[in-house]
Amino acid sequence: MLPLRRLEPAAAQAPVARTLHLDGTPLLEDWATRVREAAEAMLLLDGAGRLLAVSDSCGVLLGLDAAAVGAMLLDVVEVVDFTTAAVPVPDPDVQLAPLRALATGRLGRGLVRLRTGLSARSYDVVGIPLSDGAGAVAFLAAV
Repeated sequence: MLPLRRLEPAAAQAPVARTLHLDGTPLLEDWATRVREAAEAMLLLDGAGRLLAVSDSCGVLLGLDAAAVGAMLLDVVEVVDFTTAAVPVPDPDVQLAPLRALATGRLGRGLVRLRTGLSARSYDVVGIPLSDGAGAVAFLAAV
């Protein structure tokens, strides 16, 4: 049996810097860097739904290239229904968890089908709003 490692008190840990100004929009500092460097499939949106950062694994998962950064999320992915026809849904901002998190300021989670390019796949998506409506972070997993 391995010994348990003792955690240091929170006060002893380095503080996380809180804000960064990117194009005049305040964001929690380090989010863009952390998302870009994450092993997980993550993306960062600003308060308007524009992609500010995409992890490599998210780019591969969704088939996005570097040109996607700076675009509106709904301009690079299309939310479609779960039928074989994969018809676009009428209210994609409600269906897509990070956009719902931006609109409500609350955690959003859901199963969604996205079309990027020619293919449509299902994803479990969690959207987490950042403080002061600055944006949202999303985690995606193909299902």
